[in-house]
Amino acid sequence: LCFSKNQLTMLPGNIGSLKHLTYLGMNHNPLSVLAEAIGDLRQLRELWAVGCGLVSIPSSIGKLRRLEKLGLHNNKITHLVCTPCKILHLEKLEELILDRNQLTMLPGNIGSLKHLTYLGMNHNPLSVLAEAIGDLRQLRELWAVGCGLVSIPSSIGKLRRLEKLGLHNNKITHLPSQFGGLSSLPWLNLADNKLQDLPESLVFMNLDKNCFTHIPTALTG
Repeated sequence: LCFSKNQLTMLPGNIGSLKHLTYLGMNHNPLSVLAEAIGDLRQLRELWAVGCGLVSIPSSIGKLRRLEKLGLHNNKITHLVCTPCKILHLEKLEELILDRNQLTMLPGNIGSLKHLTYLGMNHNPLSVLAEAIGDLRQLRELWAVGCGLVSIPSSIGKLRRLEKLGLHNNKITHLPSQFGGLSSLPWLNLADNKLQDLPESLVFMNLDKNCFTHIPTALTG
């Protein structure tokens, strides 16, 4: 069911009667909130509510145990940490897109999303990433562009399956030595940060607009 780019201001209270619904798209509607009844869509695999002006997520979302993709970008969501938000109960979730919200931190138990392969949180005022991000062992893509990050947690070295890492347009001054553990990382963008040196074992990277005064030894050997 897809009704994106309409003028809906709310979902009907009986939306949960669509017991066999696997896809729900409602992007770019002026909703501001999602009905608690959305948690009754137990067969849902994909839920998209992009650009709806959402400020919070109903607690009932934690009942969507079959959900694999959740797109909530371009909203006004401020936190995922305390109840009633139950996103971290979505054990089958593979893709979580939170770009352009108002998040200031990630929850300490973000690692409970054991099947997550894609995490997008670009343009949120985070400043730091939780150490628990290293528990997302299935992660293939991690995007934290334009978040005001000043450092990267050492636990990022545990993400051995990571293939794409976007950290450009931040304020990062150095990378932890554990970065060398990202042996499968073929693509890394660190442009427009404040880096002055690098750890070893990085395969491809964009280093434009940093603070290098010399070519890092990690590149020249």
